Amino acid sequence: PAPAVVPAASSSKTSICDHSKEAIKIAFVVAKDKTFHPNHFRCAICQIELGGKPYIEKDGAFYCEEDYYTAFNPRCFGCQNVIKGPYVQALDHNWHSECFVCTSCRQPFSAGSFRKHDDYPYCHECFAKFYADKCCKCQKPIESQIFEALGKKYHLSCFTCDFDGHLIGEGQAFHVHEDKVYCPAHFETLFLHKCAGCIQVIRATYIKVLDQHFHPDCWKCTACG
Repeated sequence: PAPAVVPAASSSKTSICDHSKEAIKIAFVVAKDKTFHPNHFRCAICQIELGGKPYIEKDGAFYCEEDYYTAFNPRCFGCQNVIKGPYVQALDHNWHSECFVCTSCRQPFSAGSFRKHDDYPYCHECFAKFYADKCCKCQKPIESQIFEALGKKYHLSCFTCDFDGHLIGEGQAFHVHEDKVYCPAHFETLFLHKCAGCIQVIRATYIKVLDQHFHPDCWKCTACG
């Protein structure tokens, strides 16, 4: 924060000017225990006379308020103007408190919570609307945990068996047939062949004879076994 503005004081006491080092025989200005000819007490940047005006001192130099703020205060990332009072630090930038709002809807953040995109802040609603990943099944934004499978993104609750809609769940096995997802049980029931010999599902190689399928070990002579 900037130092407090200190009003200048004047006096008629003879002294030495801190700027010119010459004796002062007329009225002079006192600032920070230093004395100046009135025309020598100037802003270090714009050179305006500071006698009788507010000023700010930094590292032994004196500045008018406007030049001090321009030279030393941060600029707001939102409006690019110099910040002269309290400010917010967020996303590695400084902001006027009134400028730190959602980039899209321009509303303040609820409880100070926000999302980031391209170095700018967004409220959760606008971030979800414009930038959040969308579930390939329900097409709604995914604002929490993302489940990825088959190169697609889902809500965890949307990753279900396409036969009856029951949840497959994270870490559970599944199968894909014609771009649809099935749990192992329904995939076997719907798409795997059953052995004509033992009536069990065939999960590996099989023998096909007269439109029937057999495990290799189940293809035997009906008479001699």
